[in-house]
Formats: sequence, structure tokens, C-alpha cells
Amino acid sequence: MSDNFCLPNDSETYVDTIYRRCKALINVGIWEGLDVFRLETWINNFKTPKERYFASCVLDSLIYRPEKQTVSMMFQLLERELADLIRLDPPKKNTCINWYLGLKSNIDHQIRVVPILPSRSMTKSGSVIARLYRRKLQIKDKWIINPSSIASEMKQGVNCFLFIDDFLGTGVQFHTEFMPMYQLQNLPNDVYVVYAALAAHVEGIRYLKSQHPNLRIIAADVLDETHDLFSEKSNCFSGQCTAVAAKEFYYSLLERNNFPQDLFEKRRGFGCLGLAYFFNHAIPDNCLPILWLKTDMWEPLQER
Repeated sequence: MSDNFCLPNDSETYVDTIYRRCKALINVGIWEGLDVFRLETWINNFKTPKERYFASCVLDSLIYRPEKQTVSMMFQLLERELADLIRLDPPKKNTCINWYLGLKSNIDHQIRVVPILPSRSMTKSGSVIARLYRRKLQIKDKWIINPSSIASEMKQGVNCFLFIDDFLGTGVQFHTEFMPMYQLQNLPNDVYVVYAALAAHVEGIRYLKSQHPNLRIIAADVLDETHDLFSEKSNCFSGQCTAVAAKEFYYSLLERNNFPQDLFEKRRGFGCLGLAYFFNHAIPDNCLPILWLKTDMWEPLQER
């Protein structure tokens, strides 16, 4: 029952502290891309002391990646995660040791970068990420290809492909939509494919490895059950407010604000991952919809 969601004795102080902290993060540019007006508008969705305390707990757990952090994560992916992977598990038919340098070169090292482009239900963040790799990391545009070009590239001898994405959640959409759309389910074993996500959930990593054993997966930021706001392993709600009580309170909050009925299975985000994690350019649908959904009764913190 939502009545079990109890306010701690210092709830008013906590709410005020989190609001001032978020406002300061925006004003000094750490949360670049958000603005104070959107923050205030989102907070105004929450009417009662319990609702405002709940909102503060969510904000306190929010992981927000502005563009500068996004670019830093890209650099870590190429210079650390990818470099370590190539060193420990090198391709059999490619002698380029440093893919990052190779992709910045005009010399063709037979490596192609492939953005995870959308189906109807997937976001367009792959195109945004590809643009950042070009502009900020100087990856040559001629080495970035559309997924539909993979087959023709393989015929020309290319056998190393770097799939780029911002977020790997459950992995279901990649397996059931992206791979079939471009007929990539049965790539030859000698083709070396790396899925490089800025952030990836362990659930999605496990799922894709079970479905595609030859797919290598790297991420700059790895999320797990502790990032699920309603998990007992999360620190989002503590003390008198248990995770179970918080979840029930959250469900009742959605009902009171007439959130769409077809959202029922995604109340905690796609795959029930319960995340509060987004970039300034996109919000994964694995995040709580109270952060991004706009309705007649609800204003988002940031729209998807």
C-alpha cells in the first residue's frame, strides 16, 4: 500500500537540499542542457509533501550526462575499453593495433563504424552519437557507414565493425529489431564485431552475449541492479521508506495523474530496469516515464 511510504523526520530539509543542489548543478553548467525552469516545472507536478519527497529521492539518484561527459565517455571507450579488448582478443584478419588512430587516419585499415540506427520503436541517438564521434573525436566520415552497407563492405574484404550506441538496456530491441532489419543475425565467425555503448546494463550485456556469442561488448559505464531505484540494493529510498513501499507509492502516483494505460508494462521503464539515467541528447526508454513523458497533466524534466 502507498500508505506505507513514510516521510523521515528531516524530509523538508532533504527536499530543500536536493532542490538547491540541482539548481546549482544547472547554473554552474554541470547539468548543461537542462534549465532551472524545466526543473521547477517538473517539481510542480508533485503536490503533497510525500510526493515532493519522492521526487527529491529520484533527483538525488539521477545520473545526467551532458555533452562534455558524453564525449569523455567516447574517448574512454576507444582509448581504454576498445584498446584493452583489441590487445587481449585481437581480430585474426586485421593488424591495426590501435583502432582509434586507424579511424582518424585517411589510410583504410579495414575497420568500419556502424551507428545503431533506429527502427520505429528505437530512438535516433545513433545518428547523434555518430556526429559526435566525427566532430569531437575526429573519426573520419568515410569510415562511418550505414548498417545496410555491411554486406557490401564485407565483400570488399572488411571484417571489423564497431557498432556505436549511447545506451544498451535490455538488448531486446537490438536483437529482435536492429539485427533482423539489416539481416545481421548470421554474420560469419571470422567477422569481428564490437558493440560499443557509452552505458550498458548488465542485463542487456548478458542477454546479447547469450543470443550472439561472437558479439564483443564494451561500455564506459556499466549499470546493474543497484541503479534500479526500486531495488532493495538501491540507496534511493532508505530508512522508513522501503523500496517496496516506494514502488507502490510510485504506482499510485501514476494513477492519480492519469498516466496512459498502455504504459502499464513500462511503469518502471522498458524491461522494468527502473533507471534515472539520461544524456542531454536522449533519454533511454528504460528510465522512469515520470522523467520524460509529457501528458495533459504532467510536465517532463526532459523530453525524449
